[in-house]
Amino acid sequence: MSLPVTLLKTGIRISLILVPGILAQGCESFKQVEACDFETDAIENFSKTNLQGVIQPGAKDADDWRVSPVYSQNVSVSPAFPNPARISIIYLSLVIYNSAGETLTDLDIIAKDSNGNWVSLIPPLGRAKSTPGTGTWTLPVELSRLSAQGTLGSVAGLHRIYLVKYPMATDFCNDLISYGDIYISP
Repeated sequence: MSLPVTLLKTGIRISLILVPGILAQGCESFKQVEACDFETDAIENFSKTNLQGVIQPGAKDADDWRVSPVYSQNVSVSPAFPNPARISIIYLSLVIYNSAGETLTDLDIIAKDSNGNWVSLIPPLGRAKSTPGTGTWTLPVELSRLSAQGTLGSVAGLHRIYLVKYPMATDFCNDLISYGDIYISP
């Protein structure tokens, strides 16, 4: 076998090994910063907010409501409020700084219900067709959807909720905008 053919075959082998590794590195670096696989992460704390969405002094959870690198130039997400929740409907506000000509459409807030199934927490009447090009948008979050019985008492405790780009999107490496934890009071 001649040297150029050997190098070509070696180059192809190297390309086949390096290219997928480089492509996967984007998601891997996202995992290190934001973690794509939230199901295995421990839910340990939450940001405490009042009825107006103001974070209580010393009660900000640094892990909550970080924005994924894909959306970090365009979106800011404030902690859900009120938290802890004693009522069925709470709110999540996001600020869109610069949508760069792209409108975020069909946003959803999802979580696993008491049976372990993914559910949308946005009530049907609370879902808009798209967000404004820039500005603040407040989404209703219906926590009773976490319960098979439709009551908050049956799902008291900490829950992780996810703001995603498409309804029921669970590809967190590509469709996740932000996530945070909610405490439902018994």
